Amino acid sequence: MLIGMLVMNMLAVNAADRIGLENFSAKWEKDQVILKWTATLEKNFSHFAIERSVNGEEFKEVALYFTEDELRLKCNYAYTDKFFPTKNKVLYYRLRLINKDGTIQYSSPKEVSLAASETMRLTIYPNPVQSLVFVALPQQWNQEQVVLELYNGNGQLLKTRVENKASVTISMELSDLATGWYILKARTATETIQSRLVKMK
Repeated sequence: MLIGMLVMNMLAVNAADRIGLENFSAKWEKDQVILKWTATLEKNFSHFAIERSVNGEEFKEVALYFTEDELRLKCNYAYTDKFFPTKNKVLYYRLRLINKDGTIQYSSPKEVSLAASETMRLTIYPNPVQSLVFVALPQQWNQEQVVLELYNGNGQLLKTRVENKASVTISMELSDLATGWYILKARTATETIQSRLVKMK
């Protein structure tokens, strides 16, 4: 379990009898999910639990935040989730608000769509290439079986390389290829991405 680092900007107000939760949002930004919310706390309040789900039904706790004792404050919070199962294209987040007497409240879940262009990127370098090319795979493919396939402009398969437990970077020798452009595909059992490369003398 991760203990989240949250930023709190506090303004003292009169608290209601229960916790008031406002403006809860979840947004995908720069390869991470940013959660923000505002809550009015009262003396009986203990802490927040941040929960995440891949299907919107089964949630798991990913972070905790404990407030100071005896506070009656309206607080703005932000939490950044960088360690999530990025094989999923959509994630769901909710807050569990726990009181000292054991009672709890839940926020409504928020759906976050992960941008495919950022989560599934195939980076090739150098490009153009003369001989040895390096392929940077998505971080979430680390230690998975990855197949690299090189095609010419006519769609003919020229080279194949299989890594049973791939690292985040794989190399491929291209010195025997003719000058021109090619398509390099990388795939796992469930996902495929590709990029274009240029072979030069």
